[in-house]
Amino acid sequence: MEFSRNDAFIMAGEGVAERLRSGTITSREEWQNAMADACEAVDQQFPLDAA
Repeated sequence: MEFSRNDAFIMAGEGVAERLRSGTITSREEWQNAMADACEAVDQQFPLDAA
């Protein structure tokens, strides 16, 4: 099964949510950085010009 860019963003967000639930992320700044890192990783894996 192939993943789309949208699927990758959903999975990245779920990963950050799990880190929030587990207590690994403890501040708004850590959450913002984690989301930015996750989105950047998706952008690198699925560039817009390839979509």
